Amino acid sequence: MHRDDLKGKRGAAYARYSSDKQSDLSVDDQIRRCRDHVRPLGGVVNDEALHFDRAESGSSLQRGGGIERLLRAIRNGEYEYVVIESLSRLTRDFADGAVLLRELDYQRVRLIAVADGIDSVSHGSQLLMGLKLVLNNQYSRDQSDQTRRGMKGRALAGLSTGLLPFGYCSERDPASDGKLVLIDEDRRPAVILIFEKYAGGLGLAAIAALLNREGIRPPRGNGRRKRQGWTASGVRAILHNEKYVGIWKYNQREYVKVPGSKRRISRLRPESEVVVGDYPDRRIVSDEVWQAVRDRFESNRKRYGKAPAAKTKSRSSLGRAGRPSQYLFSGLLECGACGAPMTIHGGGQGRRYYRCDDNAKRGTCENRLSVRERDAREWLLSGLRDTLHEPTAVAYVRKEIAKALANVSQSGGRRTEQKRRELAAVEGRLDNLAEAIADGTAVDVLRDKLRTEDRLARELRVDLRDLEEAAAAPIQLPTNEEAVRAVFDLEARLSEGTVEANREALRSLLLGGTIRLHPEDGIYVAHADVLIFGLLVGGSRRSATEKTTPASGRGERYSNSSCGGRI
Repeated sequence: MHRDDLKGKRGAAYARYSSDKQSDLSVDDQIRRCRDHVRPLGGVVNDEALHFDRAESGSSLQRGGGIERLLRAIRNGEYEYVVIESLSRLTRDFADGAVLLRELDYQRVRLIAVADGIDSVSHGSQLLMGLKLVLNNQYSRDQSDQTRRGMKGRALAGLSTGLLPFGYCSERDPASDGKLVLIDEDRRPAVILIFEKYAGGLGLAAIAALLNREGIRPPRGNGRRKRQGWTASGVRAILHNEKYVGIWKYNQREYVKVPGSKRRISRLRPESEVVVGDYPDRRIVSDEVWQAVRDRFESNRKRYGKAPAAKTKSRSSLGRAGRPSQYLFSGLLECGACGAPMTIHGGGQGRRYYRCDDNAKRGTCENRLSVRERDAREWLLSGLRDTLHEPTAVAYVRKEIAKALANVSQSGGRRTEQKRRELAAVEGRLDNLAEAIADGTAVDVLRDKLRTEDRLARELRVDLRDLEEAAAAPIQLPTNEEAVRAVFDLEARLSEGTVEANREALRSLLLGGTIRLHPEDGIYVAHADVLIFGLLVGGSRRSATEKTTPASGRGERYSNSSCGGRI
């Protein structure tokens, strides 16, 4: 690179660190190094052109706002070069890196990686970038392999390898610098209670409600989970855990990320790779009680024709568990008494009903009121329809449509002007190259450069012609009345897609994506803040501070008497 090589060009910088244990100053240090590198070259990176991700892994591009905002800005033509400390800050995944570099090349955005000595306009840069991507990818694999090797060594030594089941704790072992696994004497009675109650005939949900009434904190009850308290599934997981009879297994599963996402799925490892240890000193449950629990599970399986719960849960190759709900408002309804989700319960088709999940599974909410799914769907859609047809809502939509139509011509004009500037710059360089060739200066090198610039000029002329033709063509747009009808016709909108797609369409109408059902005198009153803007942009949601909705806080009464009411 030469002095003033970046002068007058629009640049951006990106920084990332992977662990929440690292200092937040790591980002500042990276940005400072990037700015120091481009300053002697005439480059300036303004504060608004800084993009960063904190405590985000580099194993996937699906990791937060920084990289997404950078890519969006690049595709909008906002930057001509991007400077980073090293390629590993962008990604450590080879496939993601190849896609990202191809995107930058397509957008004609120059990439500068300071520590790697890479500049994408330099000869041989593609080879060097490919090599660095391979090395970064291998570094991640080596780290994972070393971590697994260390964890296996701890397991073979009888030490803790991570999170422990409910009823166990750990303390540091000075001899090995690891952690010894011990029985948590404060929680031992709760484990015994769970096994004995189930062996004695009490159901999973009843055991969960009992534990919640006794005030016994569940596993990770102080974690990040939205809902706290014991559930039937948590009780079931304990009843299937062999660790409570002293059999500890390590390396049963491996966890891999689904390509192109942050989601991880688990896969069973071959039996030959599983480390099994027998630790009588860690036993909490007797063989007799353990076998009684197994016998009851087997009896239930034969009676109801279902496999044991621990073996029925399966995941597809993409990591999605189970099937999506077939009910339109599932996932959108909250209990107004405690804030828990309202979930589907009941028998066959037509007899399903919504009920507070915390009341049904934990017994921690006193709201036992239920509402049939069919009736809830009809009343809620009716209430939304009435809200959307209010005069203030219609007036808001008319105003937004007029604003959108005005922006069409403005955005087209900006893109046309940008292409004209780019073409003028290329044509200026072509004139300079032609003069240099005429003077006999480095003719062969300049002719190659001339061909490259001439090809770019032809592409820009085609783009400019297309934009000018599009601007000159008459725009066939709907009238306000046609657009309003299209926006507010809920029946037509919800008849076009799947239940899952329609549910997301409804979610886009709601501030927070939920409707609260408040129990009042034996009926439910539904409350929701409706975002009219969500209809206009097809699923985009804005915050309440942007004041995009003229209609909010409307309650639609629903009488529960038609479905038998209370449970």
